[in-house]
Amino acid sequence: MQDLWRKYLLSFASIVLTSVALLVFNKLTIWWVFLIVLLLWLGGLGYLVFLRNHKKNFKQSLFLLLTTAVSFLSLILLLEIVWIKYFVSILLIGVLFFLIFTSQEKSALSYLDKPLRRFIVMLWVMNLFCLVSFFFAVDLFFQNISFWLIGLIISLLAGLVSVNIWKNYFSSSFRSFLFWFILVVLLAWEISWVLHFLPFGYLVLGFLFTWVWYIINLLIRFNLTAQGIIWKKQLFFLISNFILYFLFLFFFVRWI
Repeated sequence: MQDLWRKYLLSFASIVLTSVALLVFNKLTIWWVFLIVLLLWLGGLGYLVFLRNHKKNFKQSLFLLLTTAVSFLSLILLLEIVWIKYFVSILLIGVLFFLIFTSQEKSALSYLDKPLRRFIVMLWVMNLFCLVSFFFAVDLFFQNISFWLIGLIISLLAGLVSVNIWKNYFSSSFRSFLFWFILVVLLAWEISWVLHFLPFGYLVLGFLFTWVWYIINLLIRFNLTAQGIIWKKQLFFLISNFILYFLFLFFFVRWI
């Protein structure tokens, strides 16, 4: 019972901390004050994670929570429609509450692990979309910055997110994923380089990038299993995604 109250107390503290931080971010116009508030917010969230769980999975829980906070904030800063901005803000508050409450605990019951694992994987996918969209926006707003640097950052982020997703399925070290990490980084660089020439908005480019990256990530994850990729099962998935991707690209994106 005491642990349950501790969970709720620390999780509700994250709601208060994040709500105050988002309200302050909405009013700030000075970059160095913004940076100070950002560091205080992330430091406060990190301390809550430490109080919640400083023995098991602390580094993994901390990295996921701070990445989520930064990525969702970057998306909020890009959004122009007020109600969507508020929706993402509420979503961020809820996600941080959930992450601190669960703190990536592992249940002895596998059927409880699977939904939590899927949630974490989808959260990593969302985080990458937010960060990639942000850096595509940087490329649009600051055209004096060479895209090779922005593309490198996007590619490294794609590789790091991929490794963190694979770790949810395989209990292996980063070194065992090194080859696939490099492969994802190279492919992501090529994809981002091609996409940045397209005359689309940064959110659309982020979505298109994340879509292709997710398919690559999924195939590599299947390849790492004992069975490997069962192409007969994946053929329909790949063809349908290929068709949907180009339908989205040619018949929907142009109206955005």
